Amino acid sequence: MVGTNPIAVAIPAGKEPAFVADFATTTAANGKLEILQRKNLETPNGWVQTKEGAVTNNAHALKEGGALLPLGSDKEHGSHKGYCLGAVVDIFSAVLSGANYGPWVPPFPAYVPMPENMPAKG
Repeated sequence: MVGTNPIAVAIPAGKEPAFVADFATTTAANGKLEILQRKNLETPNGWVQTKEGAVTNNAHALKEGGALLPLGSDKEHGSHKGYCLGAVVDIFSAVLSGANYGPWVPPFPAYVPMPENMPAKG
């Protein structure tokens, strides 16, 4: 339902180096998955799932309808926290601004089909 929903924050700290955080709300960023695909390697445990929601190490799972898992990877490792974080980013950056959100966001990877039944813009 939610994408990688990256978060980027920079906070100045006077004379000290700024605090900078830039991360995806998924276990791994899509770019890391693409590198594994090009090298024909498997993913580490907890990165992706099949379209049925089963555990897999197939780096091509997204091309087959699967998904990147949220931070925490699976239920036993706190995936609900990553999912909630991703949902908050989706709400702040899309729902509140009137942009596409959740399943209606055009996909980042070109091989993923465009979503159907997009909500009407008002």
